[in-house]
Amino acid sequence: MYQKLIFLFVFSLFLLSAGRQVHCQTDVLWSKKFHDLGGVKFSKDGQTVLIAEADTVYLYDAYTGEPTMYEKVHLPVINREILHIDISNDGTNFGALYSDTIRIWNYHSGEIINTLYIPVAGTFKFINNSRHFITKKWFDEENKWGFIIYDYDNGEEIKSGLAPNLTGITAFSNDDRYLAYATPGSSSFGIVLWDIETMKPITTLGYTSGIARDIAFSPDGKYLGVTDSDGYIKVWDLETKEKIVDMLHTDAPGKDVFASGIIFTSNSKHIIVGGGYFQNYVGKIWKFPEIEFVKSYNNLSPGVKSDISPNDSLLTATTPNFIHIFGINYNPSSIKNKEYENDTLIIPNPVKDLITIELQNPILNTTIVKIYDSKGVLIEQISNNKLPIGSTTLTYNCSHLPVGKYFMTIEQDDFFKTYSFVKL
Repeated sequence: MYQKLIFLFVFSLFLLSAGRQVHCQTDVLWSKKFHDLGGVKFSKDGQTVLIAEADTVYLYDAYTGEPTMYEKVHLPVINREILHIDISNDGTNFGALYSDTIRIWNYHSGEIINTLYIPVAGTFKFINNSRHFITKKWFDEENKWGFIIYDYDNGEEIKSGLAPNLTGITAFSNDDRYLAYATPGSSSFGIVLWDIETMKPITTLGYTSGIARDIAFSPDGKYLGVTDSDGYIKVWDLETKEKIVDMLHTDAPGKDVFASGIIFTSNSKHIIVGGGYFQNYVGKIWKFPEIEFVKSYNNLSPGVKSDISPNDSLLTATTPNFIHIFGINYNPSSIKNKEYENDTLIIPNPVKDLITIELQNPILNTTIVKIYDSKGVLIEQISNNKLPIGSTTLTYNCSHLPVGKYFMTIEQDDFFKTYSFVKL
């Protein structure tokens, strides 16, 4: 069998404080095959991951994938598929939501605490020191959707409010102050911010360019992020209500681009977004709120039902019929192989107009070189050709670019690296 050559390109250049940006392979700890995924949630200590499939909740060791205290909690009475799962803020209970039922268990023993029958319930979250939960509900008398808060011990209704044009995409802030949901408009989806205390909408923050795919609050309560079917990521500042991020997740001109799950790390210092096009899935990490690109993960994509561990070290991702648990590294990889230190040079850096890229090609192969701005948006493709074997020099006139930081990607076969440079 022909062994693929791995092309090692490395550059010597003036590094910014952000360091080198590197496309990396994922460190997958374990994977399991699932159908009809209803939700994924890490336990509060990060040691266990709860996975809902059909009418069953499975609990696995987050690092090994082995069954934990009990292999699964089976629900023989409720012949329904699980739509959503959540774990209480204190970590003592977890719940599963069905189309017309919510069931609560003790996390440590698996004992059923309560089963509440709520017609046409939607997504839910434990709130108010874990004694209550809030859920979406259809109100027959008003013929409208809304939200309602229950005491899960006795099933008592605490308070409720109507939310006209509510869709299924909903998110709740960690401090139980806000929720947000998407409401369809004539050609886009509005993102409505809602006050849980008053059970009333506050404002419509703005609109997505396509169908809203996922919504997430930053854990510090300062920001709200949204992904949409047109591949865009949007983030709003909740204090000013202004949109501060509006960028594409990935570059795929002329293809069916989408952005799926969006996750803020627990320290609110990074955002992780999944998406892509057709079968080309990619997860990306940006430093936040600076929006500095950090890494890409090929072939794995955080989805709408993904979750991140409390210490930000593990992330769930999905491919068709599979869930993967992998470790995350938020630092750009450093280059340790000194033998190839001068194989790729970008000269000069910083640059005013003409930039020179010196490459070494072991064999004849197509080399793709692209330029991106600091938000990861494609500016220009400067090479998509089979370059000659040996030393090759490319030039790029960047005099038309505004002053700022840019990224250059070099791709060849299964090799991909990203370098940064500054335009003066």
